[in-house]
Amino acid sequence: MMNPNIVYKQIIFTNDFHSNLPHGVDFIENLYKYKNSGAMLIDIGDFTEGNSFYEFSKGLVEREIASSLFDILIPGNHGFNDILKLLGKVRITNCNIFNEDKLCFSEYEIININSYKVAIIGVMSQEAFLSIPLQLRGNLSLKDPLESVVETVSKIRQDVDFVILGSHSGVEFDKATFVQIKEIDILLSSHCHTPGNIFDYKTRVIRKADEEGRSIGEISFNDDELRVNIHTTDISKKNFKDKRFVRFNKFIKKYSLEYSRKIGNLP
Repeated sequence: MMNPNIVYKQIIFTNDFHSNLPHGVDFIENLYKYKNSGAMLIDIGDFTEGNSFYEFSKGLVEREIASSLFDILIPGNHGFNDILKLLGKVRITNCNIFNEDKLCFSEYEIININSYKVAIIGVMSQEAFLSIPLQLRGNLSLKDPLESVVETVSKIRQDVDFVILGSHSGVEFDKATFVQIKEIDILLSSHCHTPGNIFDYKTRVIRKADEEGRSIGEISFNDDELRVNIHTTDISKKNFKDKRFVRFNKFIKKYSLEYSRKIGNLP
């Protein structure tokens, strides 16, 4: 569980970045600004892998950035090996991935946002889980996602003001889950690359940020009202200016040179 004495100002969420560092400079620097202003940062999966930069970096740069920025990670199918390498460095939550009879990650996290207690739960669909390479899944198993969420929510609903489900499962699963489990206040969606604003259900919402660092999601809690906004980022920036990340410019430059090099002519 996270430190119960920390009080955050807001929640910032991202999803499906897919190692897009060559076009994610503004995205990363804005995340740091939010963190520096007292926000809690959460990623809903696939921060790494799925991009040729990952083949170049082997995930080293992305893991360093993720561990320095995010307070909570929710596992996705891409970069699952990187998630395992970040165990013990970042809080990771998922309520339905098991190693034999034990959960692999924290079932949930409870955080303080202003004067509210907020529960964060992560979940993954069977389709997403089965797309993780078999050698990485190993002896891991997946419990029914809907049953797992119901079970977890029932444990904590009475102790918190809001419940947020971070789902790496896809929109159709998310809509069905959201309608059935009315105790969820916000569902943060990821995995399938649909447009950002997905679904409103009375005072409850499903939201996602755009993939590859094209936008950042913001959740604020004011006067018993949740507000969720999506902010676009500038994908044209190529070099970090923030001192914390400027050392990564050499990786971006080297990647750009190597992957733009002409390797031959087609017949």
